[in-house]
Amino acid sequence: MGNNLQLRFWPLIPRLASADRSIPFAIEVTGIGSSPDRYSFALRIDRLGHVLITEHWEKYLSTSEASDVVRFEYTISLSSQINPEGQQAGLGIFLSVTDSEGNSAQSKTAIDLGIHTVRYGFLCNFASEDLPSRKACVDFLLQQHCTHVQFYDWSYRPHQYLPESHVTGEGTYHDLMNKPIDSNVVRTSIRTLHDVGIHAIAYGAVYAAPREYLDSHPDQALYDSNQNPIDLIDRFFIMNVAAGNPWRELLLKQYRAAIDTLGFDGIHMDTYGYPKIAFDYAGKRVYLDKEFVSLIDDWAKNKNRNIFNNVGGWPSSLTATCSQEAIYIEVWDPHTEYRHLRQLALEHQRFKKPLIFAAYALSYKPDETPDSSRSLASTCLLMATSCAHGATLLLFGEDGGILTQPYYVDHTVLNPHDRRVLTQYTDFSVQYGELLYGTSLIDITESFATGENREFSFFINEKGRRIPNTRISCDGQPNTLWPIVHMTKTRIVINLLNLLGQDNARWDEGKNPQEKERSVTIQIPIYSQQMRLFTASPEIDDGRAHPLEWQEVTGIRGPSAETTIVLQSFWTLIWAEL
Repeated sequence: MGNNLQLRFWPLIPRLASADRSIPFAIEVTGIGSSPDRYSFALRIDRLGHVLITEHWEKYLSTSEASDVVRFEYTISLSSQINPEGQQAGLGIFLSVTDSEGNSAQSKTAIDLGIHTVRYGFLCNFASEDLPSRKACVDFLLQQHCTHVQFYDWSYRPHQYLPESHVTGEGTYHDLMNKPIDSNVVRTSIRTLHDVGIHAIAYGAVYAAPREYLDSHPDQALYDSNQNPIDLIDRFFIMNVAAGNPWRELLLKQYRAAIDTLGFDGIHMDTYGYPKIAFDYAGKRVYLDKEFVSLIDDWAKNKNRNIFNNVGGWPSSLTATCSQEAIYIEVWDPHTEYRHLRQLALEHQRFKKPLIFAAYALSYKPDETPDSSRSLASTCLLMATSCAHGATLLLFGEDGGILTQPYYVDHTVLNPHDRRVLTQYTDFSVQYGELLYGTSLIDITESFATGENREFSFFINEKGRRIPNTRISCDGQPNTLWPIVHMTKTRIVINLLNLLGQDNARWDEGKNPQEKERSVTIQIPIYSQQMRLFTASPEIDDGRAHPLEWQEVTGIRGPSAETTIVLQSFWTLIWAEL
């Protein structure tokens, strides 16, 4: 018989707390027989290429008539010495299984300890018939290591979260878009997330109301200079969030009901990006940026886990100082290219808060082309760009889906291959989180690594010669190699993003799959004679770290460590321990 064994596993918690001394896993094995057989498991936990824990065990497994997937849970104990200094740490976790005939399969996951990130997912289907799928959805969210999950469009109306007949949070209703919702499914989803340590965040637009509410409360609305009410798609009318307006009191009351009645952990305070300046019912100007700050601070007194949507990055320079879980930016035109994501990330580094991009994978929107290879390539580069700049993405959630637009109900369900590859990228970002999200990292790309005054050098090798430095970019130009370089007192971190062969730099457009391997030579000043180099890539060897040999050469500014690597992925991570 051939080897039909397949293995998947993932942590049943989104991250480790400092006091945790164990990790529970869900393990799924397929390709086994109906008769019990002995299977040997080997687990290894790495940190930056150093083996911390190995564990072996055996278990008898067999399938049932109901399913060819055998699922069980296993918990591994952690030594108190796994991270004795209490540092931020990312762990790569590798598992293999072997049957009695020597057939084997491997899988990989990751977990972090105290990495300064919010990993955001979404749920959006809450009809009665969606109840059986909640466990599978939470499994997918755990596989993406989500720490927070937004419940999108769960409420009855934007101004009234539950119908008056549902004050206890029980029953079914339809939202303003006529989507059916069973509050029992909402409540069960919240409990299921809480059981695994994920925070449930209720979507709540800060200033939307239907026409009938506007007509009966015109004094609570915002208007243009001709005193016309401002709306979105003639369905959601913009209310006045200003301090002292009755709308704010109503809104905060609804937020409190979501927390107290259903058990949400906080509110996703959504905005639409406009208006930025409007007029109240009396014709007085209202500056929304100032009022948003006041609103966030007003609600933050309740000590919940809240996230505010800075559409297009506005007014994040003000709201970033408010009390909230993260800086959340829904990315829109004119921030259309990789360089704009870099710009947004650099602008917000100074706040030392987790940064989330809602950058929708437009290329995955359904069309007549079943081949998703360009969509996959685009999303891999989007994830690599965001993570390399210290940001996470709101992308994954319901149905094993990916967001392609702001109405989350119309997401795209990933095919199994793309889901596996994108999970590899998520795992990689968690495994190496301390190299990507460390608060002491300083971006030196444009000072040390590129340009006229650089001290690093990068050479693309083709046909036995080094291509001139013109194929290297500092801001993600098409058909270039893009190094993103950070430094601390003890470490240099280089994210190499491979844009070679691409004809555009838009993060939301399809990209060409990688056609061929290329080698790159890197020269780094020798800041320490004990310097050690390592490399890893999400699609190579399950993301394992490998040491790099280097030799001393005369670089652009003097003695340098030179090493050559082969690019086999869109994203290659290199770091130097000084």
